[in-house]
Amino acid sequence: MWINKRENILKLIIILTIVNLAALGTMFYQMNMRRGPEPPDTRAREIYKKELQLNEKQQLGFDELHKQFRIQSQGVVEQIRDKKREMLDELEKQDPDTVKLNQIAIDLGELHGKLKRSTYQHFIEMKKICGPEQQDKLHHMYRNMIERPKDDFERRGRGRHKHRRGRNHTDRN
Repeated sequence: MWINKRENILKLIIILTIVNLAALGTMFYQMNMRRGPEPPDTRAREIYKKELQLNEKQQLGFDELHKQFRIQSQGVVEQIRDKKREMLDELEKQDPDTVKLNQIAIDLGELHGKLKRSTYQHFIEMKKICGPEQQDKLHHMYRNMIERPKDDFERRGRGRHKHRRGRNHTDRN
């Protein structure tokens, strides 16, 4: 009798633990769904607004331009991603087709060019919204954005190492 009672209590504890975990998971899920994902552009929007001291009309203009740019560029970014996947798929093959890889590289270059043209057109439109002082600040923001290294790969000079075999190139004897 004692064993049956003990087994029942153990089963009850297991069931209650499962129910509690399910409840906690549901609560966590609901909290995240209600809050929703933060728009990716919120930080950039705040930086532009603060740094350029945009008025409400300018902010609305920036928001509309950015929305249009995002719609235009999103398709190109997806195409770039698809081409990169296609390249990786080809590279994984036992005998990769270099003609196909060359064409993918050409296609990627054209897509990157299209994205860069769209980007500079977007920047020109943003500049039109700004006053002269704001345009100077915007120019400095662009320069900082373009010139700052994004990661260690770029800091090393696009993968070329400053030192080879532990020695500086100028130390060759």
